[in-house]
Amino acid sequence: MKDKIFIDTSAFFAIMVESDKNHKIALEIFNKVSLNYSPCTGEPVLSETFTLLKRKFGIYAAVEFGNIILLSTHLNIFYIEGDLFSRSWEIFTKYKDQDFSFVDCLSFAILKKENIDVGVIDVFLLKQGNIEILYEALQKYDALVTLEEAFINKGGLDSFILFLLNKKSSKIRFKNMGFEASYIFDIGSRDYLYRLNKLDEASMIKNVKDLLSS
Repeated sequence: MKDKIFIDTSAFFAIMVESDKNHKIALEIFNKVSLNYSPCTGEPVLSETFTLLKRKFGIYAAVEFGNIILLSTHLNIFYIEGDLFSRSWEIFTKYKDQDFSFVDCLSFAILKKENIDVGVIDVFLLKQGNIEILYEALQKYDALVTLEEAFINKGGLDSFILFLLNKKSSKIRFKNMGFEASYIFDIGSRDYLYRLNKLDEASMIKNVKDLLSS
């Protein structure tokens, strides 16, 4: 039985994309190690690769890669949980006209599995005269989450929504997510700063679940 070798996102990308500077050497290494090792990967790696290819080359490139990988008999894929991955892939390939990352689709699949009915209200162009209409739209939800790439509890969107709910004596459960109003001296990527401030996918899912169970 062959030992396993794990393939990550950077390796997949270099192997599949001819214009990548590491394409030639990555392909040579992969062909050589495949003779003595059994290639494997994980579902999170595929999630990341699908999204990267879609962002760089469009949905059809991502779907083409996915079909090659998912139909391969030589690659062992470690899945996180049951049919969650296949449900995400179904959403990813079905809505080609939407700018969904694969991680977005994974989130949709999780929400559907957990029987969480969600809606999104974009308040970017909200005007004073639409406030009552906004409140009417909120009435159909038992819980409400505001998400903004800004400070929370500082008079922004979350403060406005909370004021509206209190003014109406609403019993809708509420959670605001965003950046705490404090200095951040850490340096890193956008994703790193999101994780640091609990704005990454895992943290947001946990926050929503905690709110729904409260």
